[in-house]
Amino acid sequence: MTISRRGFLAGAAAAVVGLESRRAAATPAPNHIYTAASIVGSPVSRAIHVYVRAASNGLVRLQGWSGPAVGAPRAVTGWRSTGALGVAKLWLPLPMDQPITYRAQLQASTGGSILSAPLQTLAPLVSDPVTFAYGSCQLVPSSGFIGSAKAIARAATKNPMFFAMIGDMGYGDHTTYVGAANQFGRFMALPDVQTILRRTYFIGMQDDHDYGLDDQYGAQYRSHPEGRRAYIDLVPGTRSLSGPAYRSWRIGEVLFCLLDCRWYSDPKQGPYENGAWRSMLGRTQREWLYQTVESQQARVNVILSPVSFNSPDVVYPYGNAERSEIATRLSQAPGTTIICGGDIHASNYGRGPGRLHTFTACPLYQNVHHRPRFTESLWSEGGVGGITPAEQGFDVFGHISIDTTAGAMRLRVIEDNGTVRFATTVPV
Repeated sequence: MTISRRGFLAGAAAAVVGLESRRAAATPAPNHIYTAASIVGSPVSRAIHVYVRAASNGLVRLQGWSGPAVGAPRAVTGWRSTGALGVAKLWLPLPMDQPITYRAQLQASTGGSILSAPLQTLAPLVSDPVTFAYGSCQLVPSSGFIGSAKAIARAATKNPMFFAMIGDMGYGDHTTYVGAANQFGRFMALPDVQTILRRTYFIGMQDDHDYGLDDQYGAQYRSHPEGRRAYIDLVPGTRSLSGPAYRSWRIGEVLFCLLDCRWYSDPKQGPYENGAWRSMLGRTQREWLYQTVESQQARVNVILSPVSFNSPDVVYPYGNAERSEIATRLSQAPGTTIICGGDIHASNYGRGPGRLHTFTACPLYQNVHHRPRFTESLWSEGGVGGITPAEQGFDVFGHISIDTTAGAMRLRVIEDNGTVRFATTVPV
């Protein structure tokens, strides 16, 4: 049975949201409240993780129902302070294999009247077909909240169960908390981004520009963790700094593994953790990946990698040795496996050994231009300046529908205007 996704909050009267760090004031956000819900773990056994952006230094709680908002709420959270950031994250214990209706309630920290925001509905995470969208590399304005994220808004029209933002939520390369918090807050407040927040679950993972400086390595990012701290505070579904950001969840017969390609990466010139070759993931994360895929025995394994796995270009970070080991292990695992990547500002599809497939759909929105970086590219990023129109590319997202009953996985790369630039079907 198909249940339509009604909108999240279109807007509610509230105080101006104060986006402030623990240390210094930052740019204020727009005059409305919004929320974002994320998948964390199994859709049946876990609660949804909800992010609420509201007035700073206030109180917020959630009320939730399984199905329509009829009668008393099935679940109610306790009141949580929004703090100086104007943000609160709460767990709402409702199973995600059922439709969920919920709303935020706001109150001043000193008490008084309660403001109930409009109801929001999420469709259930059904087993078949499993449909999702993903992308990476999105320009974010350096100030204000007016900017284009049309590919993300277009993805919302495809009714995905979730949207995965797998890296480069702007290009500020901030190493301070306030700078990073400003950038991530502006991304979440973009009108096009809020279009998808109103419709579906949102999942985020950092890449290099989210952690700090461009194309550095793990020890560098760990030495100034403020970018990761801000991401944890402002993006739903993320994990605390004390644990790994990589994680997995499962919807029916489809297993999802979300990788962290930067926090544990080796320096390009060494020293290398294993003494022989450079790794993007590190030994612990690779072993976690193999064990998760092998133990879950899923029909389909979707690996979301912020860095493209199928680029043979030497400037991109998966080296031949690590790529070979991962491809070998995953090709021997149960089920069909697809590695979905980003970062490279180009899109392609490739076949690995066995039942392994690779797929890249990037970028979401760019104005930096160059020729295709490797011969397998379907296209490179688009825009104007420095290249002829024939060399320009497109702003795109990846859309995947997995129907285990029909034994088919459909892959599409879709432009922000809705044009399908690439499509293929893979047996599962």
